[in-house]
Amino acid sequence: LVKFKKAELNLKTFENGWTPTHCASFYGQIASLITLIKLGANLGKNDFDRLTPLEHLSLDKWLQMRYTPDFNGIV
Repeated sequence: LVKFKKAELNLKTFENGWTPTHCASFYGQIASLITLIKLGANLGKNDFDRLTPLEHLSLDKWLQMRYTPDFNGIV
């Protein structure tokens, strides 16, 4: 859509001021976020709470993390 229909990468929503990069960051869609960045999306845009997409990425913790408990050899 961006290439063929000239879709706006930095358009904000009326509800919370999110751009597509805010949405990708909040929901942990890293591949989508990288694609948006490569297409020229602005990571410096603030939403209505004055948060950038990268701040959402670090605050909302949607990143999938592997947890392995360490029981010090106790099974």
